[in-house]
Amino acid sequence: MSKAARRLRCCARWALLAKAHISNAGVAELMKVSHQIKRVSASLRVVNAQRTSAHSPGSGPATTTHAVSMASATNAQRERMDATMLHCFVLMVTTFQLDTSGPTDDSRIVLFGTHTSLGEASGQLPDGAYTTFRTYQGSRVLRLRQHVQRLEESVALLGNPAHLDEAATRRAVAHALRATAYPESRFRLTFAPPMLFVSIEPFTPYPPSLYESGVWCVSVSLHRDNPHAKSTTFIASAADAYRALPAGAHEGLMIGEDGAVLEGLSSNFFAVMPSAAAPEAPCVLRTEEARVLAGVTRALVLEVARQVLPVSTEAVAYSDLPRARECFITSVSREILPVVKVDQLTIGDGFPGPITRALMQRFRALVEREAEPLL
Repeated sequence: MSKAARRLRCCARWALLAKAHISNAGVAELMKVSHQIKRVSASLRVVNAQRTSAHSPGSGPATTTHAVSMASATNAQRERMDATMLHCFVLMVTTFQLDTSGPTDDSRIVLFGTHTSLGEASGQLPDGAYTTFRTYQGSRVLRLRQHVQRLEESVALLGNPAHLDEAATRRAVAHALRATAYPESRFRLTFAPPMLFVSIEPFTPYPPSLYESGVWCVSVSLHRDNPHAKSTTFIASAADAYRALPAGAHEGLMIGEDGAVLEGLSSNFFAVMPSAAAPEAPCVLRTEEARVLAGVTRALVLEVARQVLPVSTEAVAYSDLPRARECFITSVSREILPVVKVDQLTIGDGFPGPITRALMQRFRALVEREAEPLL
């Protein structure tokens, strides 16, 4: 192990010990360690690139030299992986707090605390409404205004109506981005009027293999008491349901009392169904609306879907899933993720279908067009 990697390991061990007893005053020091690890990790990547380019095939006359350089590059790659893993150990969920009842300048955005997960962070916050979103290219976000509106709508449905200023929310999110400087971030905004809590964690997208092969979902016995309000009280129930999923299952699908497939524990559900009008008619994209969360990602998917095929906001009955040509789930973290199996039923031919793939491409094009920088 190189000197740099040993230094990283030492830093990570210190951070792991500190996390158990860290105070708010110590968060700044922990952030410094995190940034230090990022810089060393970046240096390792540069060294690796230099070694690889200096000894790439055709750049030198000797085969022996190239063989030695490949061994060196492998060592550098291992150091980079070691650094990345150690860096992940240091990272955490950081929550900032803003009192929206008074002036909302940056000086009023204060550190609330640090946690090991978003679930743990939510458990320490007062009950309220929440919404989740991620960054693109480090500091770009998609439809922040809709997330703010969703928080206002949810607290009203929960019996605590309040206004949430979009500009103040934007400043609080930008403050969290500057304070943590993760390559990509996932946010959970919790609005318990008049307090807004901004929780941020490092975000890594799902691996491409999931989108290429699709995922397995299973039905679960769970429902939301107030389906249109995204309440933090549902988080613990969803976490329990996730822990109970069988190994290999990606998501739990909630089934209504009438047998309709409603939504996932943290996603919306869509099915491409044959038209009821005639066998030769275009397929219809169906998704429940009346009894599910109106997710921001769901709304975006419906926007792009209407350019591809007819859309119906009528739920698919669980008993009709054998007729489904394609299925997928949507969320901020997943975007559009193909579903190829529900319980023991294979959907379609067992592979992501052409309509799902077309919607995935259109969704990513929408992100490229509309994600706006915050910094």
